[in-house]
Order: sequence, then structure tokens, then C-alpha cells
Amino acid sequence: MDIDETDRSSYAMWSLDNNPDGIFWTDPGGNILYANSALCEEIGYSMGELLRMSVLDIDPMVKGDDLGPEGKLSFPIRSGDITHMSSCHKHKDGHLIPIEVTMSVPRDDGRLIVCFARDMSEERRIEAKLDEEEQRYTVDRRKLMKAASTDFLTGAWLRRYFFKVAASEMSQAERHKAPLSLLMVDIDRFKEVNDRFGHNTGDRVLVKLCNVIANSIREEDYFVRWGGEEFILLMPGLDADGALAMGERLKALVERSNFDEVPQVTVSIGVALYRPGEDGIDSWVARADAAMYEAKNAGRNKVEG
Repeated sequence: MDIDETDRSSYAMWSLDNNPDGIFWTDPGGNILYANSALCEEIGYSMGELLRMSVLDIDPMVKGDDLGPEGKLSFPIRSGDITHMSSCHKHKDGHLIPIEVTMSVPRDDGRLIVCFARDMSEERRIEAKLDEEEQRYTVDRRKLMKAASTDFLTGAWLRRYFFKVAASEMSQAERHKAPLSLLMVDIDRFKEVNDRFGHNTGDRVLVKLCNVIANSIREEDYFVRWGGEEFILLMPGLDADGALAMGERLKALVERSNFDEVPQVTVSIGVALYRPGEDGIDSWVARADAAMYEAKNAGRNKVEG
């Protein structure tokens, strides 16, 4: 089948006008010389309206400063140049449509710029949905990780989590020569609470105690359920004096708190400052534990370190 030049031109124009992507031509000053049906439909203007407009009217990303001193667009101006860019078109009703634009210059004199504009709305919606799903997955994963690392009753971190963060904080303390302290916290006469008021009341005491302490410590601290009625508070950046002051503050808060069925709850607290080069995790915890027992032996409801 032979195709003459007239048919070739006719078929070419038919292909342009029926292309699903928006296609338009401009002169170097940005004035629109041609627009296909897809572009007209995409941005809500008729062909006649577009032929009286420029790219400044339909693309808010193109500014007057983009026009050179001779009223020519600063991109591309040479034959064979191809430019890819992300932009947007402004619909006749005012809403913006994200697009990807490919611009080329088919003529040697640079007096014609051909633009292919692909509507990226659906792609952006898919990307936004994927981002939303990824964020939801990240949040769910964090919740699962936290659930796996925290005590189901009190919400305090579990002992196995303590070993992980303590090793990291010890390394940071050594590297930056920063203080790092532990409090070992034990509820006084907790067995008597369980024996006299029952284990359900004992559980409520544990929950209330953890709420009191968790709401009174710093964001960077780690409050850990060590086992039973014993808890550890890991405190980056606090030296021995700071840790003792924190212990006294927490002891007083617990003593003043209302535990409903139980007339009064008190705690004994042991303090231990991390000693780089001397302490491992076990020896450090053991010193805090020994200090806590000193507080018990001194009459309970005390802080020792």
C-alpha cells in the first residue's frame, strides 16, 4: 500500500489528535499553536480558547521569568533538544493536574516547540495510596514490635528489651564520655498486698505504680519490668547525683499516690552509675540491686546508692 504525502500528513494529524496524552505546540514565546483533543478534554478548554492562550495560562509552574528578553522560553531552543520535566496544568475550573512533560524542538530554526503532557493523576493517587499503606504497615509493625517488647499488664519494657538498649547506651556512654545510671525499684511488702487484698488488687497496684513512674520520667529514659514487683529505670545522661535525685522524686511520688484499696504503697530504690571499663551489664545491675537491698535493710521507702 502506497501512502502519498497528503495521506501521510492526514494520518499523522489523526494520530496526534487521537493520542491519549495531551499534545500541544508552542512558538518560542510560549503561545499555543496547536492542541489535540486529549489536552482540550484534560484541562477543559476548547481548541479555539487554547489557540488564544500561552503556556503561562495553563501551566502555573512556568513563570514570566522563564521567558527570555526576546519573549522566548529559556528551554529548549535548539533543534533536537529534548527536555523532560514534572509540572502541572491548571484546569479551566481551577484545579491542578499533575503532569510529566516532554518537550522537543523539531525545526532547525527553533521556532516550534512540541510538548507531550501525560496526566499523572492516577499515578499520584496510586503513589499516595502506596505511601499510606506503607505508613500504616510501619505503624502496625511498630505496634507489634512494641507489643512484643512490653509487659502486657503494666506496659513497661520487658527484661529482654533492656539488655538490647542497655548495651547500646553503654556503648554511647563510653564513646561520648557521658554519664549513664540505673535505678532498681522494688515495691515494699508486695507479698503482703497480694496476701491481704488478692492478686487482682496486686495487679492494679503494679499498673498504677507504672503509670505514676512512666508519667514522671524523661522521654529518653527506659522503664523496664525486671520481674514480679521489681523494675529498672535506665537513665542516659544522668550522673550519680542526678540519679539519686530522680530516685528521691519517684519515691515521694509513689508514697503520695492513691492506690485505692491499698492504704499506702512505698518503694525501695537502689542507684548505680555505669562505670566504663569496669562494669558489664550483669555487674552494673548487680550493684543497683545491692543498693536496693541496702534501702530495704535501712527500713524501706528509701533510696540508696
